Amino acid sequence: MTRWGDPHFMYHSTIAQIAAKTVLRISENVLLSYNVSKFSTALQSMLSDLKGEITTTGIALNVSPLEAAIIRFTTAARDLMAIEEALKPGEWGGEQEAIVNERLGKFERGFIGDGLPGRVFYKHLIYAPGVETGYAPTTLTEVVRVGNVEEATMYVGITAAAIDEVAKLFEG
Repeated sequence: MTRWGDPHFMYHSTIAQIAAKTVLRISENVLLSYNVSKFSTALQSMLSDLKGEITTTGIALNVSPLEAAIIRFTTAARDLMAIEEALKPGEWGGEQEAIVNERLGKFERGFIGDGLPGRVFYKHLIYAPGVETGYAPTTLTEVVRVGNVEEATMYVGITAAAIDEVAKLFEG
């Protein structure tokens, strides 16, 4: 490091400062800083991309369970974010804050499955590294990747069920 990487340790100091400020900022937040409304917008975009891919490949795949789950998720996410935005700083620490934090804290875990076929170490149903893309992510992971309609239909159901469960969690 002293010869080639960072002779005066300026980058090390900068990274340490950034890390410390990030930890401090996170620790000062009373509410978890997830914006699940943005995630619902991303889900809608992923569904649109999936429909485009289905049209391009010409396969007959029914994605209506996925559409219904994403609509429910979008509504539930919007309602939860409305509760969060309505909280005034003086109300923090109360029951509403605990409800929002509990629901947001379980948000990402709802999309974890048993593992993707042939790649059991990847468990996220919404995004994971692609088989042929290296570390570049694919979205709606197994629905997009699978070649046959039966397996794709199965993953539409699995993914829709996961999205639906997270929506139920948001609804309380």
